[in-house]
Amino acid sequence: MPILERFEMLKRSIAAYQSQSFKDRELIVVMNSERGNLEVCKKLHQFVSELNDPTIRVIDVLEHCTMGKLRNISVSEARGEVICQWDDDDIFHPERLREQYANLQSTDSDANILAETLLFQSQSRNLFYINWSQTPFRGFTGSLMSKKDALPRYPEHGENSTLVEDSYVAKIMLDSGRMQTLKNKAFLFAYVVHGGNTWSGDFFEMLKNTLAISKGLLERKKELLLDEMQLLNFGSEPVFVEGSNGGAFIYQSSSTSSNS
Repeated sequence: MPILERFEMLKRSIAAYQSQSFKDRELIVVMNSERGNLEVCKKLHQFVSELNDPTIRVIDVLEHCTMGKLRNISVSEARGEVICQWDDDDIFHPERLREQYANLQSTDSDANILAETLLFQSQSRNLFYINWSQTPFRGFTGSLMSKKDALPRYPEHGENSTLVEDSYVAKIMLDSGRMQTLKNKAFLFAYVVHGGNTWSGDFFEMLKNTLAISKGLLERKKELLLDEMQLLNFGSEPVFVEGSNGGAFIYQSSSTSSNS
């Protein structure tokens, strides 16, 4: 998990890791001090120390690094046989690791990604259901789980090393025929738009406009989504679940909802 200075989101991400039902795991937090600041580094080390969780390790990187190089560092530090991308600013369901690992085992594949995810705009609190199936990767590359010995190295230099380092690796695995996609599991991963993302606002507008499912389809998934969203940390304020053609329903952390 390469991180910058998004400390509150980082804490939420770590809490989601600790809530995973799959227990044979570890979290490698790569702190690129050159891209952040020393105060954040000290704060992070103190926070992790207070958690007293031996499965969480912080790796300090003092040199300037691209995202690709940071991801390679996290992979090389990992002790397990399976790698899962776990970013600091997104929201994860407690069954994410178990579901993706089960798919890896049952399909005898080298890797998998999610065919659908949620897209959460944290400022407006709008939530969209994004279907990535028609994209070139047939899923969201930021959700990659892979056997470590089958994972290509992320590009460390050049135009592919920062914005699209995960897509670059996923394309290699997809072309090999050894990567699967999990369908109908959007609730496992909420991709969070918070204003400080690497991608611009235009990119997320494009996702909403071209990949979000309709209000009608959302209504059919309403019961499942309301049940599963209770296990995602969206905070206490209402979440407005939106289709590509208008509002579908409202979710509240109290497990009550109403039609919008």
